Amino acid sequence: MKKWQIAIVVGLGVLALYQWSVVRSLRAELADRGYMLRVCQQTIPTRSELTAAAQWLHEYYQSQEGLQRPQGLWVNDRPDFEGVSAWILDVYVWARAEGASDEEARQRIVRAIQGSDEWKLKHPSGGPK
Repeated sequence: MKKWQIAIVVGLGVLALYQWSVVRSLRAELADRGYMLRVCQQTIPTRSELTAAAQWLHEYYQSQEGLQRPQGLWVNDRPDFEGVSAWILDVYVWARAEGASDEEARQRIVRAIQGSDEWKLKHPSGGPK
């Protein structure tokens, strides 16, 4: 075998090893993405869970221990989109994504609402005991 033929064989071998390494890396990345997808599917709430949480929030807004709004999540003849965004999307969904149960996520909402100016204004003594 001539030197140039040996060089070609060695070059092809190196190229084959490099491609094998790239394929192996891509397979690992795909496996990681599949794992992440499975984790997300297990921790992100379903539509029915979000609907139930929003209904609970509506009732909490109406309650004496909540914001005492007779119309709940309804302000000026329209839904309180800001309230839904703040408490359901920013608190509830993130809590569930972190692995919190439905009840734990709701308790995070309660604690966050109790830190709001509106809640403090309606509960000057610190709320129901």
